[in-house]
Amino acid sequence: MLVVDTTGSQPRTTTVVTDLAAPYRARTMTYEGASAQGPSLGGFAWDDSGVYTISPDGSAHQTEYIAAGFPGPASHLTVSLPVALRQRLVHRLGLGRSADRPCERWLSQFPLDGAPLSAPRAMDRTESCVDPNGRVLTESWVVAGKQVRTRTLTDVRPGPNLLGLDLFDQREPRRLPTKGSAYVVRAASPDELAGLLQVPVPPGPVGLTADRSSAVLTVDAQRQAFSREAAVLTWTVGGQLAVLRIERDLQHGAARTTQGEPIDLGAMGTGQLEPVLAGLRMTVSGPRGLTMVATADLSEPAFVTWLRSLRFA
Repeated sequence: MLVVDTTGSQPRTTTVVTDLAAPYRARTMTYEGASAQGPSLGGFAWDDSGVYTISPDGSAHQTEYIAAGFPGPASHLTVSLPVALRQRLVHRLGLGRSADRPCERWLSQFPLDGAPLSAPRAMDRTESCVDPNGRVLTESWVVAGKQVRTRTLTDVRPGPNLLGLDLFDQREPRRLPTKGSAYVVRAASPDELAGLLQVPVPPGPVGLTADRSSAVLTVDAQRQAFSREAAVLTWTVGGQLAVLRIERDLQHGAARTTQGEPIDLGAMGTGQLEPVLAGLRMTVSGPRGLTMVATADLSEPAFVTWLRSLRFA
């Protein structure tokens, strides 16, 4: 994607190359100039266990431990934009075309793959054209009435598989030490996780198969104790992904969220539905300080039907 940034004293042109290997791996690299042949400016990578920063010289180091889930650039705007339209977070402008590809034009306050979706303003707006695969083909971002950035998709082609060290161009990344980390992530079976949080083993969405599951503990360094415990489970098929995080705040209890659109989930109570880059996210507060957060690239009816099959007890 060709990016022209006008926020500084001189316009700057860069090229961003994004590689995706669904469901967990991705890489973005930025190059100086109008092609990927320019000098590397570095980038980022994601796998099912961490986030990595890639230096201009190609070396990589891990910056965060994570449980398996959607990598940063994973875009499923075809799922999220209809919900965002109903919630009046975006405006539909009609059909368009870019690079000989059809697309639909949308107006939002910020870029669709950046900040949370919010309604455009007279002096702060972004016009984007999104293709049927959910890719942003063009973007024009205006802040305080001034255009600060344009982006144009220039090419789509099969990329590397990103398996193993292919994600890091055959260089072993420098990984975070397990001791002293703010997060503890370890593989655990669904039965073990259900016992940990005292919840039933959750079923997956229809048609998807259980894949990764892990226990996550957040460390409070000042108190030298765990501040949050969580279970993270994923289901996938053909690159499609659903992620369920069930967590308990060990210090403050569950915080009630007011963001999003209230959705009746039957026995689960009321959830808050939000459109996000990865698709749809639902947050549900439950008993015993529990919070359930589900994110998936499912259609809204399939997503809500799945969540109505879940239980806190």
